[in-house]
Amino acid sequence: MVIFFHGGFGAGNDGKERGNWGVVDDGKARSSWVNNGNFVLFTPTGKERTDLPGAIVDKASTFSNCDLSKSVTVYGSSHGCTFVHKVMVENQRPELRKFGCFYSQLYAWQANEFESYAPANLGRMLWSFVGTADTIVPPEGGSVGKKMYSSIRETSELWASVYSNGTEVLETTEDCTPHDSTYTITKHSMLGDRVAWWELEGFGHGSRCSFLYEKMAELINLMDGYDGTSISTSSTQSPTQSSSMTCKTWCAPTESDWPVKCNWQNCAGCEECSQ
Repeated sequence: MVIFFHGGFGAGNDGKERGNWGVVDDGKARSSWVNNGNFVLFTPTGKERTDLPGAIVDKASTFSNCDLSKSVTVYGSSHGCTFVHKVMVENQRPELRKFGCFYSQLYAWQANEFESYAPANLGRMLWSFVGTADTIVPPEGGSVGKKMYSSIRETSELWASVYSNGTEVLETTEDCTPHDSTYTITKHSMLGDRVAWWELEGFGHGSRCSFLYEKMAELINLMDGYDGTSISTSSTQSPTQSSSMTCKTWCAPTESDWPVKCNWQNCAGCEECSQ
């Protein structure tokens, strides 16, 4: 299942999904959702409440064709990405495990107060995508109008510090440019891809390309079901992700018992699982 938050001036089209619309209204915030296979679209409208994703999960679980066994992926674009960070801080629903962000990061004041939020290490992942030519939310951070943004690097480092449990966080970089592409994509990874961001050279705010959707499909299909169940390999996964003997660096720090983690494909190859 996927929950998508579109931008402040969007209509959901950047989620690349359409369907028959329904409305959820709790009197204080309004959202729209659509059950379209396993896709649920949520649209923030200015007065977002971070408990609404949980309400959407509860509603979606009543549909027979909505599979929650792989955990829930939450991603957003622009203003929706800003809301994703808010959800990660405030909402501790265990189903919400995998997060993606297009073209935004923490506000500077959120970064300054991040320690006081004390977000929990819930075994989550965060993948972000930024454009080097974005002047609406510059990836290097800074002031835009009345808003002040943290950089994508600082944002990622803060989340990596939550998931590392005090261990040293190292960054690796990789050229991920498609062979037939006219633009350059650089990947920055921490904690074995548990926190990562991709820089798309020359892309402006909200730019779209097939690479973004391919990476979101990869995140959605990662083998880390929150309930510890074994899930069959998706065709969208790379060979390294489909290996049953993988031991990602984030496995040990994740606050779950080893009998549970050993059923996750990304942790099945860890030494603790062979004992």
